[in-house]
Amino acid sequence: MAVKISCTTKHSKDPIVWKLLENSFTERFLAKLKWVKNIYNFESSNDYMPLVVLKWDQTTISEFEQSLKESVEWLNENGFCFPLQAKDIEINNDQPSRELLNKLHRYFTTSHRTITHGERVLLWQDNTDLVIPYDATNNSNLYSRFNTEIHNINTRVHELENYFFTPNMKLVPKFAEQCLTYISTNPIDSNFNPQDQFYTPIQENDYQYFSDNTLDYDVWLPLGEIQGKNYYRAFFDMDQPNHWDVFTNHYYSGSFCFADRGHMKNEHIVSWLQKYGIEANALTVGVPLGHVVANKELLSKFDINDITKVDIIE
Repeated sequence: MAVKISCTTKHSKDPIVWKLLENSFTERFLAKLKWVKNIYNFESSNDYMPLVVLKWDQTTISEFEQSLKESVEWLNENGFCFPLQAKDIEINNDQPSRELLNKLHRYFTTSHRTITHGERVLLWQDNTDLVIPYDATNNSNLYSRFNTEIHNINTRVHELENYFFTPNMKLVPKFAEQCLTYISTNPIDSNFNPQDQFYTPIQENDYQYFSDNTLDYDVWLPLGEIQGKNYYRAFFDMDQPNHWDVFTNHYYSGSFCFADRGHMKNEHIVSWLQKYGIEANALTVGVPLGHVVANKELLSKFDINDITKVDIIE
């Protein structure tokens, strides 16, 4: 008998119920869901595509810009050879600044990956000579500060992105995925927080479970569990999708989304992917988990923290 997942909402005594697919991957996903729901709290929200753009606020923008400059300055003063100088960080309401944010984000994701994965050569960007001269992990204090500064760059970039509108945002009708997300920083018991077990990596053998049969499924792995950004975000950000940090799923945690992934087949997105030599296929769409079998209409009322309880029916 197939397993079902029941999601009680604020709007009805009758829950949204979805049926889990029966395959090797969903067996592992179910085990992960059972584990995570006993250890971490969750939240639910609409993941809007594209982002809702905020009105330009020069005071706030200038504060974020200064914070970026300070991080870049520290990295260069301490010998990490960041690819830009503080004077290069200038945020205006234009396309060059949007491209600068994409560049800064890639420097963060790549440096973080090469260091945390213990790679032989530490880089700011793959396939370049932008080398990080030494491994700061041997000095706990220095590494802690390095980690703080590169994460500050990441945080400021994402805060600034909320203020940028790009031409690609006009090409695809707005849509949203309804996501239930377990929070690794919010354990049920504050004395027990095994964060190193929170994410399970997607393995190459799992690629067989990706699918572009978007009409067959409406429950999927979330697009946010990656080290970088998903293809939707890259499209709307006008970021080059042929870098390692643009993908669909790198990890899973037990979180899931109600979604229509047919948007990935939009002609503008398909054409844009092809421009960079990427075929719009299963790997660009994601990993399906199942389909809703009861009370799907409740998703039209979905709002922040709409889901109040998750139960597994076996």
